[in-house]
Amino acid sequence: MSHKLGMIARGNPRSATGRKVAVLAADGVDAAGLQAMRSALLSADAKVRVLSTRLGELRSAGGGTVAVDDLLVATPSIMFDAVLVPCGTDSITALRNSGDAVHFVREALKHAKPVSTLGERVDLLVAAA
Repeated sequence: MSHKLGMIARGNPRSATGRKVAVLAADGVDAAGLQAMRSALLSADAKVRVLSTRLGELRSAGGGTVAVDDLLVATPSIMFDAVLVPCGTDSITALRNSGDAVHFVREALKHAKPVSTLGERVDLLVAAA
């Protein structure tokens, strides 16, 4: 494997510094939880991109919106070091029903990338497995 592609060759493997994190979300996402994780990752010098099945803004479960950075279908998981799926029952259901989202997570898992969900919902991970 190329040393440029390996996470260990790029500094501390336990650090978020310089890592690219994909946040998968859809309408009904928990914007407060997403924002808390985004803030923590950004303060650790990680790069965070919100991916969804459509561009624009997503409706949050608690009101408000979340801006989408990129489309799931146009952004391969190999471009990221980790995947985060925030809470939100409607968001998780929409992602689980999206072939693009399931493929994205499955591909990330096959490449041994960290994939995490917030809260108790692991439906998308189960669908990808």
